[in-house]
Amino acid sequence: MAVAAFQGGHDQGVYGLVNGLGSIAVRTLFQPFEEAAFVAFSKEQGQKAAGPSQLRRQARLLAVLVRCITTVGLLGAAFGPAYSHLALLVLYSRRWADTEAPVALGLYSLYLVLLAANGILEAFVHSVANERQLHANNAALVGFTAAHAALSIVAVRAGGACGLILADGANMLLRIAYCLAFTRRRFVPAVPGFHLRLLLPSRQTGTTLAMAAAVTCTARLLLLPGTSSLVQLGRQHGISLVPDALAKQLAGQPFAVLAAAHVAVGASCLAVVAAAIVRYERSIVSEVRLLRKGAKSS
Repeated sequence: MAVAAFQGGHDQGVYGLVNGLGSIAVRTLFQPFEEAAFVAFSKEQGQKAAGPSQLRRQARLLAVLVRCITTVGLLGAAFGPAYSHLALLVLYSRRWADTEAPVALGLYSLYLVLLAANGILEAFVHSVANERQLHANNAALVGFTAAHAALSIVAVRAGGACGLILADGANMLLRIAYCLAFTRRRFVPAVPGFHLRLLLPSRQTGTTLAMAAAVTCTARLLLLPGTSSLVQLGRQHGISLVPDALAKQLAGQPFAVLAAAHVAVGASCLAVVAAAIVRYERSIVSEVRLLRKGAKSS
């Protein structure tokens, strides 16, 4: 709505394209996961007030689900910015690849992490909150929506479709913060050892994802400098981000060869990330199996 009111058809097209691509991940990955999480939390809550053992089970279930979906979202965030231009070039040719759509798609891949975490957290809040807490949650959502609408108007005017995605991210951060505050009040100190850090992947996994993002973005900058907004911005200010010797060496290479090399770098990084997830997030798989066994036995 903000784009339609304050920007032209081009920005509407960019946001619609990016939102459409992002919604594929939401519909196929996040939404079914959120629905399953809501059912699991509702069954765990039951009709009576939660006792200590029930709170421990809820805390474990929440930590496993949020950590799992956040890891999936971080995969997209790690690789999305580096490959957004190439993906749009393959799917929609240069008509969209040579616009600000790749930057917007890269931002949206970061936004998906917030969407993933918020979906599970809100499913938890809505399934275990009492009537008074639900009223407070609804009132907070109304306030967040109003703030989002106001921020969107400013953001769209300043940054077009990218600005609107940033405004969406700010709104999601507010909702996540509210859910985390609710979660902390529910489990601390009732569940010994519970900490919000348990909702995130391990530090080793996070470090590996950050390194993969750095390597793939650097590979794009060196192999496909013409697709990088950062390189173009540097050229406008007389700054060369690509060494002259490398630029001359790659100048005669076909685009398809350089793109294939960039994809190969991404595939290698993805293999390293997958190995890190298998090693450091193995507890997620075992916990999910235990939860499934518990659900079948109950």
